[in-house]
Amino acid sequence: MNVSSEKENESDFQPEAESFRLSWRDWRRLILSAAAVGLTAGLVVSLFGFLLDQIDALRETLVLWARARASGALLIPILFTVLSAGISVLLVKKIAPHASGGGVPHLQMALRDGRPLSWEKLLPVKFTACLFALGSGLLLGRVGPAVQLGAAGGEALAQRLKLSARERRILLTAGAGAGLAAIYNVPAAGLAFSLEVLRGGFSLPALVSGSVAAGLADLTTRMLRGRDASFAMPRYAPVPAVSLPWFALLGIAAGLFGFLFRSGLLGSLKTVLRFSGKWLGLWVVAISALVGAAGWLNLDWAGGGHRLTETALSGQLAFSVIPLLLSVRLVLTILSLSSGAPGGIVAPLLALGALAGLLFGQTLVRFAPITDLQPAVFAVAGMAALFAGVVRAPITAVLLAVEMTGDFYLILPIAIASLCAELTAYRMKNQPIYSELAQLLPVPNQAPHS
Repeated sequence: MNVSSEKENESDFQPEAESFRLSWRDWRRLILSAAAVGLTAGLVVSLFGFLLDQIDALRETLVLWARARASGALLIPILFTVLSAGISVLLVKKIAPHASGGGVPHLQMALRDGRPLSWEKLLPVKFTACLFALGSGLLLGRVGPAVQLGAAGGEALAQRLKLSARERRILLTAGAGAGLAAIYNVPAAGLAFSLEVLRGGFSLPALVSGSVAAGLADLTTRMLRGRDASFAMPRYAPVPAVSLPWFALLGIAAGLFGFLFRSGLLGSLKTVLRFSGKWLGLWVVAISALVGAAGWLNLDWAGGGHRLTETALSGQLAFSVIPLLLSVRLVLTILSLSSGAPGGIVAPLLALGALAGLLFGQTLVRFAPITDLQPAVFAVAGMAALFAGVVRAPITAVLLAVEMTGDFYLILPIAIASLCAELTAYRMKNQPIYSELAQLLPVPNQAPHS
């Protein structure tokens, strides 16, 4: 790219007119590089998702087998969770500390500081450690790992081609968006995430490269895994205009619930930061043993919660069971995220939002004059609203919910709920969760590239 050396380390958040100063050669290189990043992210994340599906099936088979045996068989799924979680934590601690957590805070700091990622360690460790962590049954998500894997691919290509710092940052964000697009087949949400959450703005080169990378990653995943919408659910009728205020109220409630989740998670992480040595190891063992026992009691109490979210979006949960499910998963999600095992926040957050939204909808149907809506419609909006209130990214929230469900008729109530959740979080002075996690991470965001 034709930029002067004095500007090499500046942010690429330039006025859009600056983008048109790029030569055709620069544009061609940028687009071809973004295409390569998208293709790589699609291949890597597709394999990652496939292996996670197999491990999840293995864990559930093990739990069902243990249930059919004597009570002592309970120790087997607990031991499986403890060993898997322990291996994941050791891999991260000993080899690549910058692969800890979901990875999004690390990427934000890498973009801010301009230091390259040590992708040679990050890619294999993140991939392997997350298979153990997410496969163990801990309440962790796939989005953060997929985003970091995609970004590492962008970093690798930029370093191999010896691109400028500005081009490298563009490819890193494009790869991150491609990772999200690939894991859930949500190209628009992947692009929005890379711009809204990671960069906090956009330039034309970032927009074009992100679009190319996310689109190719999504296409690659669909060709390999044949997915349509991530969640299989009924198609709901458009929401009448007279009922839209209820979605505004849901958004406010989601913003308040997001404050509870955020406070619990940050408080738990601050407590864990005081641990060291054997105490930290005992904390990991205790949490993973608790999650293993919970999963033995009820499969929906453990794991990322994809099947549970799908069930909530279909409205197939009884009113009486939702409060217990919501409470158990809230506590176990916070504990899992504070365990030190690598894994994301998005999937368990979507499960909590869907459950809370369904509870809200069923409560309205029971006690308010609501006759023209199905309660599950509020589950779809609640999923997006909680994400918007916690991550503070309403555009990504709306696109994510619409693309994952494939129900574009609900975009207006989803948008209203998400915006009200965002405004509630703003009024409560809640910072984006990824920014606050970046301040608490006890390890450096990256290792210097050698």
